[in-house]
Amino acid sequence: MLTTKYNGTSGVREHIMMMNDMAAKLNGMDMAISEGFLVHFIMTSLPAQFGPFKINYNTQKEKWKMSELIAMCVEEEERLKTEKPDFAHAAIESPKQKKNNGKGKNKKDDGLGINKASTSGTKRVFKCNHCKKPGHVRKECTKFRAWLAKKGIPFREDAGKGKKEA
Repeated sequence: MLTTKYNGTSGVREHIMMMNDMAAKLNGMDMAISEGFLVHFIMTSLPAQFGPFKINYNTQKEKWKMSELIAMCVEEEERLKTEKPDFAHAAIESPKQKKNNGKGKNKKDDGLGINKASTSGTKRVFKCNHCKKPGHVRKECTKFRAWLAKKGIPFREDAGKGKKEA
């Protein structure tokens, strides 16, 4: 019971109930654990994300009962879940050689792709989809605009921005 830690795979309520069951089994073997001591064991089994929650508990004069502890821990767990930002999963090309099933030229990726962040993490370096050069996007590419003019296709600034309004 001393080494049991909350790992986050199941809910905090299940973790507390499991530790409560362990204490009940110990009580059945005439090794009684007081409720205050059990609350202390549970508080020490919580991970570092619950740090401010633990500090709040320790600064209060009155100690919580099991039902209060469960309610407060579940509330804190929900707060932590909503506080954690969601990250979009993006497919990123690796800097290794691209596979192209024997078609065309084998080119090595220079590590610069569309919407890839640089090492600083804040500035983005773009690569043109037309000429494959970094620093601009296709709509700003002079070669792309020349190609459109050669084909007789007018360039539209609003192209690719969603539905057209009639």
